[in-house]
Amino acid sequence: MAKLTRKDVLAGVSEMTGLPVSTCDGVLRAFVDFTVTSCMEKDTAVPLKGIGIFEKKTLKARKGRNPKTGAAVDVPASVGLKLRVKLSHGDE
Repeated sequence: MAKLTRKDVLAGVSEMTGLPVSTCDGVLRAFVDFTVTSCMEKDTAVPLKGIGIFEKKTLKARKGRNPKTGAAVDVPASVGLKLRVKLSHGDE
């Protein structure tokens, strides 16, 4: 399976909208910044109809293993962003 890069996404959006790649890049950056800020700082989910729901995800601290040495290590708790995909292309 081929890997889709940011450059590929920007080229595709530019082609579909007729906007310059630089404009599409600015819009994509603003979208990601807004979504991350809303989810992480405001602690709220961001639902996007036809795409899915961006949510804050908290991972508990756990034990892990160093793959090189096999030694046990403590993995600290962390917070990240999760996307629950919910595509709607006439499937509803």
